Amino acid sequence: MKEICTVCGEDVHEPCKKMPVVLGTCICEHLTKAILAKAPTTSREPNDDFARRARQKDRLLALAETIALKTFEKDKEYGSSWKMEGGIGAWFTFKRKWDRMTTSVKGTEFMGQPAERFDVFRRFEIDRREEGILDDVRDLIGYLFVLLEEMMERGYVKEPPASGVSEISLKPAPVPESDWIKGRVDHPAPFGYQGEEEGEKS
Repeated sequence: MKEICTVCGEDVHEPCKKMPVVLGTCICEHLTKAILAKAPTTSREPNDDFARRARQKDRLLALAETIALKTFEKDKEYGSSWKMEGGIGAWFTFKRKWDRMTTSVKGTEFMGQPAERFDVFRRFEIDRREEGILDDVRDLIGYLFVLLEEMMERGYVKEPPASGVSEISLKPAPVPESDWIKGRVDHPAPFGYQGEEEGEKS
């Protein structure tokens, strides 16, 4: 005898058995199809969620490695010029890059084509150049990478635990609120930064 969903009155399918009813809704097959029918169409199958997560994982790891290595080479070449004027100068270095991106998305036209204000997806759709908005985004990510690394060097931020990236799960899981996620960690600054830290407190 088939089980009947107490919410929608339809046959209970396997996904329903695995997920409790939330906010008076269920995920029976007919409802899932209705939701997918209203979802924006993409070039991929709409129910291809696991494969999508696999692609996301691979791309994020590749992006992080590519941007990190390029940033490392640039930082060597320019002698870490972004921090030469201290924290205030570093902030305005990052801000200039953000301001460039803000200017790109403020108008209702972009590169001679109509674009809704602040629609960053549309800007990427229009501008396929390596030196365009893509370059600004990569540069900003690189700056934030070197900022975090510098804060680790000074002892203001705890280093992330070394873990095998190949073991990253594609399944959703609760993320523990570790010291790394909270951001700041109180522990002594590395040798050579004690005087600088004392000067900040005075």
